[in-house]
Amino acid sequence: MKNTKRDRLITEINLSGDGKCGLAKQAPTLEEYADLVKGKICRWCRTSFRARVEHYDHAGGWEVRGFSQKQWLYIRCQKCSYQWNLGKLGIHR
Repeated sequence: MKNTKRDRLITEINLSGDGKCGLAKQAPTLEEYADLVKGKICRWCRTSFRARVEHYDHAGGWEVRGFSQKQWLYIRCQKCSYQWNLGKLGIHR
């Protein structure tokens, strides 16, 4: 894929901020992770994401309050259906 100025801007927007919820002692909830998705843009079709985070048990995933096991967190683009894990959007574990 050709790296255009627009693509670089989208990447910059998606990676802006530190990707953390500011909670030092407790893991964030799914809702708090969803808040971090707001304003992110799909790199494939350039659609703004809805803040619906999907998840499943995964040893390499994120700590999520209310779950005993780590969760793999991702969002599905409502337009092109590409699944983006939160790490690719700059939201760190």
